Amino acid sequence: MRAALAIALLAAGCTRPAAAPPVFVAAAAADAGSLTMSAAEATLALELNCRSCHSLAYVRQQRLTVAQWTATLAKMRGWGALLEEAQVPPLASALAGSRGPTAMLPAPVIEEVPPFHVEADGLPGDPGRGKGLFDARCLVCHGADARGGLGVNLSDRPLLQQPSRFADFVKAGRARMPPQPDLSPGQVYDLLAHLRNQ
Repeated sequence: MRAALAIALLAAGCTRPAAAPPVFVAAAAADAGSLTMSAAEATLALELNCRSCHSLAYVRQQRLTVAQWTATLAKMRGWGALLEEAQVPPLASALAGSRGPTAMLPAPVIEEVPPFHVEADGLPGDPGRGKGLFDARCLVCHGADARGGLGVNLSDRPLLQQPSRFADFVKAGRARMPPQPDLSPGQVYDLLAHLRNQ
């Protein structure tokens, strides 16, 4: 199971700190075959498996039973979450313990949202070359039409109207999306031109 965590961490583009807890610890209960997960381990699992597609604020506001968390996690595995089947029951149990139907909702967090603005069009970029880049680097996760799959829907996103932020995002990566630091500015604009045409 530690190997599975290492793979998930690598897929998320990060390395595991030396002091980080393992994903699971064996239960000390009479049923030695069962596994339990601490709150810290559940938080780590959420970071690795949910954050690439969901805001953690969205996940934290859920109030589900063990059965509902189990069904949700199984569905997310089907959509590409890197959870192993054996990880679903302990994570569902941990989530229901802290985010069950009777748990209090967290205090609302007011976040500063940067103002949205549309940057000037007329940027250099060739949609045809961008399609080739997309097909080679993005299609497997985001789908042939860029409307999502393992990765998020990329069509009609506000980020597409902010070329400098788009370039930073693509070059740095995020969560399970690998960084693309080797793309030139021209290639980024080609990719952006293709996505704007979707």
